[in-house]
Amino acid sequence: MGATEYLCREGEFSNEMFFVENGSLDVIKSQASGAGFRLARLLKGAIVGELAFATGEASVPAVATV
Repeated sequence: MGATEYLCREGEFSNEMFFVENGSLDVIKSQASGAGFRLARLLKGAIVGELAFATGEASVPAVATV
């Protein structure tokens, strides 16, 4: 994936989860102003999207490539 591509966006439903094999991902939460801020940076070996995948709930934060 290229820089700043979104795996999932805040509020979207997904039936996928991802494993970080190489590189890193940013977990981004939107503020009331519309600007986003980074909650975490996920590194090699991290798993993301497992809660939305398992529960069918919408994603709370967005996840994007760095």
